[in-house]
Amino acid sequence: MSSSGSIRSSGQLLLSAAEKKYIIDGIEGDFRADGRKCDDYRDFTVDTNVVLNTNGSARVRLNGTDVMVGVKMATAEPDAETPTHGKISFMVDCSAGASPAFIARGGDQLSQSLSMAMRRLCTSTDALDLEKLCIIPGERVWVAHVDTLVLECSGGNLFDCTSLAIWAALASTTIQKTQVVQDDDGNDIDFDILDGEHFSLDMSAFPVIVSLTQVGRVHVVDATAQEEACMGGRVFVTVNGLGHACAIHKDGSGSIAPTQLLDILRIAQQRGKCMLTDLRAALGL
Repeated sequence: MSSSGSIRSSGQLLLSAAEKKYIIDGIEGDFRADGRKCDDYRDFTVDTNVVLNTNGSARVRLNGTDVMVGVKMATAEPDAETPTHGKISFMVDCSAGASPAFIARGGDQLSQSLSMAMRRLCTSTDALDLEKLCIIPGERVWVAHVDTLVLECSGGNLFDCTSLAIWAALASTTIQKTQVVQDDDGNDIDFDILDGEHFSLDMSAFPVIVSLTQVGRVHVVDATAQEEACMGGRVFVTVNGLGHACAIHKDGSGSIAPTQLLDILRIAQQRGKCMLTDLRAALGL
């Protein structure tokens, strides 16, 4: 388990003491302000192929949170340490229209936190088979540039929503097949793009983020913006389609008892598996 400084949403609401007490008391009684139980997730919608001139794209809406992702494939030299592996990069931008707090670079810190969290989706596990992105070992590989735009964040739970949008965009991505060109001595010297032939990424091991936000003495999934304004800490768990927890990251102050951590992992695994099942169904996979 890793831990770092607090990651706060730049557009976090300001609530009165009475409003916070109302929210906290309800959650500790397993009854949230919107009628959900502590481990209930809100419905989300997903659309793919929403950005032109990309290899894949998706848009996910979770109540007042709206995230759009585009994936663009390009070729580059591989890293020296991994000459047979392709690469994936993440860039997150918070639109000034997503929150008044994001005007004049106000969303830069949140963008950096989101980029780091999304990068951990790939680097903490064998989320993608990057060897499939190799064109010529040691010479040329495919690079997936994943660009994310936060359009609105008033619904809370931005990290989960962003990971869902990235998963959907990568799942919809198509990559052109290539054929290696050799010289007379049999050495790989170049490659040709095969027109009309494509392949897709294997997303079976790629996880999503399940955030459990501490409100009072209880952790809740899919926190609203109002609940995030009352939070004392948060735990991010990455979960794949098999319901396996791949990584865990604690944010904020305070400590977690071992028994409570086991409950958090159990809930995250259940919710993450359900989220990916719903996402696959929405994408027709």
